[in-house]
Amino acid sequence: KQALMDISPPNLDSNAQATSQVISRSATKLEVAVTTSGRTMLVTNLQYYPGWRLTIDGLQRDAQLVNYAFLGAFVELGQHQIVFEYRPTSFFIGARISIASMIVLMVGLLAVQFSRKTVRAKNN
Repeated sequence: KQALMDISPPNLDSNAQATSQVISRSATKLEVAVTTSGRTMLVTNLQYYPGWRLTIDGLQRDAQLVNYAFLGAFVELGQHQIVFEYRPTSFFIGARISIASMIVLMVGLLAVQFSRKTVRAKNN
């Protein structure tokens, strides 16, 4: 079996046997239990986008672009817990901008309200 990649893969064991079991899956997260008899590649059907984070046994690793469109991971010999989680930086930047905008808007509304009360008090 072959996979097309944009990097040179490390030495993989072409005779390795592997089994995988999906533990949980949602729109932004995939958790898989994998057992391999050698160094191999896990290829998913998830679309590759910047923002996917990969952990293997709790350690941060680089997610791989496979077959020009899909998400993959290099897996060492043994049993592993693999988690792909979609956490795009753009979402968190957008959330911070939105929160900052709401704070500025609230401060602006309070300033206008306070200035109206001050003007009314001076006119009376």
